[in-house]
Amino acid sequence: MGGTRSKKESVVVIGAGITGMSCAIKLGKSAIVLERTDLPGGLCKTDIVKGFVLDHVIHLVHWRNEEVRTFIEKALEHNVNYFNREAYVYAHNSLGKYPIQIYVDAYPKEVQWKCFEGLLDVTLQKEETTAQNYREWLLSKFGLGLCELFFFPYNEKQWMRPLEDIIPAGTTKFTPKASIKEFVRGTFLHEDIITGYNPRFFYPLTGGIESLSKAMAEKIESISYNEEVEEITLSTRTVKTKQGKKINFDYLVSTIPLPKLIQAITDAPSKVKTAATKLSNISEFSLNFGIKGKPPPGQWTYFPEKKYTFSRLSVGSRFSPNMAPKGCYSLWVETFFDPKNKPNFVELKEKITNQLIEIGYIKNKKDIMVCQEVIMPFAYVVYDKEYEENVKIIQDFLQANRIKIAGRFGEWKYTSIEESILDGWRIAKEIQEGK
Repeated sequence: MGGTRSKKESVVVIGAGITGMSCAIKLGKSAIVLERTDLPGGLCKTDIVKGFVLDHVIHLVHWRNEEVRTFIEKALEHNVNYFNREAYVYAHNSLGKYPIQIYVDAYPKEVQWKCFEGLLDVTLQKEETTAQNYREWLLSKFGLGLCELFFFPYNEKQWMRPLEDIIPAGTTKFTPKASIKEFVRGTFLHEDIITGYNPRFFYPLTGGIESLSKAMAEKIESISYNEEVEEITLSTRTVKTKQGKKINFDYLVSTIPLPKLIQAITDAPSKVKTAATKLSNISEFSLNFGIKGKPPPGQWTYFPEKKYTFSRLSVGSRFSPNMAPKGCYSLWVETFFDPKNKPNFVELKEKITNQLIEIGYIKNKKDIMVCQEVIMPFAYVVYDKEYEENVKIIQDFLQANRIKIAGRFGEWKYTSIEESILDGWRIAKEIQEGK
């Protein structure tokens, strides 16, 4: 189908997350958004407990596209706090600056030299080989020293599988590239170097990340909350919700996890349904703390070593001064797990808390005022060896039936808030142009 359509189409958008709302804002009255919960935002939700502002999931807004930055600023009515990145990597019982491919001066001398030698080797390598898996890609870009210090252990904790089982596609774009010159300047000359995709970003000054979700929802013509999609019938172009609502559509835009979308389509071919069951993802268990005392350094810190259960720790009080009561701070701690092998969350919570006390991020259990548990079934898409084949089978089927997919889990990819907004805009434009 080509050419610009003169009449507005009936468009159903499934999911009032950032992507779905971005799409609906552009489509205006022609779109209705169906949201499973009673609030907009998807993963961008916030709870306020005893004065602590606790996001369900950490979301910082970094940008490359000025239109996106302007859109968010206007939506938030300039309720934003800008800051430069201050992040760390905790290894060898020391806190080193991030990105680690530039700064390893906090670690033992033998570690520094091994990292330097490995990076020098890959820099001087004349022939560039094609990496067959993520482990090979990391080794070819950073050398053995940096990989052993950070990239191998951290990614093994995050992806919960051997790195040989992951393809490089999709997992590499958010990894700052290494430069031997920057390494020397950062590690040996101790210079401050601005690099990476997120050196500067912003966050709502008040209300947590949910303030962005609510601001976007106010711009949408039609959102139906507590409407979970149960069935999609392509032969009749109909969506049915568990609450009994039936809606006819011309276009369908889905931002819900791709396996759930295919499961809901009653007349999807068996080949497509089989492909959807083969898609893999990682889940996340987070502890959101409200704590008495002075906040630890940095906005976030990576913990690559396997002796620590968690992978990343973020200090919400350093995103905005309004995240905690006076004399207190908020702490978000992320741990990943395989959804097919769920851990004992009670034991995991106790272990994480004890480890935080051990390294000094919490002084005493008595200082903990709030501890909120958040379980995110879908945290990261896994780019395993069957990823490209299975996703293509599903995408070809959906495209042939004028079903649009967008967003991190809708399109089954790794993405940021900025890209989620751009995805929503792109889908809206395609529909308006009759594509």
